Amino acid sequence: FWGDTIERWRREGFWDDPNGVLGSDFVQLCWSDPVIYPGEEIILEEDEDTVTLRDQWGAKLRNWKRRQGTPEHFGWECDSREVWEGKFRPILQDRGPSVSLEAAKHAYGVARRQGKWCHFTGLETFELLRRMIGDETAMMAMLEDPEWFTDMSALLTDRVLSDFDYLLANGIEPDGV
Repeated sequence: FWGDTIERWRREGFWDDPNGVLGSDFVQLCWSDPVIYPGEEIILEEDEDTVTLRDQWGAKLRNWKRRQGTPEHFGWECDSREVWEGKFRPILQDRGPSVSLEAAKHAYGVARRQGKWCHFTGLETFELLRRMIGDETAMMAMLEDPEWFTDMSALLTDRVLSDFDYLLANGIEPDGV
């Protein structure tokens, strides 16, 4: 749920925890998101209503300050095979886990005590690529340079699977992915 939606529900006297009220039996143990710049958002420009920044994927985008919504995208740092091979691929290839073992262990313990269905979560490669290189570059790469597209997809898939392997090796046993 968007944060704005939860806040509105609170103001209108509804619930704070929609998953609890709706009776969800799913518990997300992790979110595998192998970003380029973990935890970084660099503000590039700001006005009264919006903030333009470079996000964790190297995307330049503009967000609302006082409400949520889909950001406006202006461009991506990784916009060519050369940038991928020279900068992004080495960073992703050498990066350790992008999931928190402690958070996953905590969620796993709570979920198991409550009899909930536990799962690992991450995005499939096309969605990861959209974040890293944008829709247009992704579509054109599929057509004009499928080897590059395949290389990016394979490495991003390997990163997500290595996150899941890391949790499995540390005793976290999900019911699904």
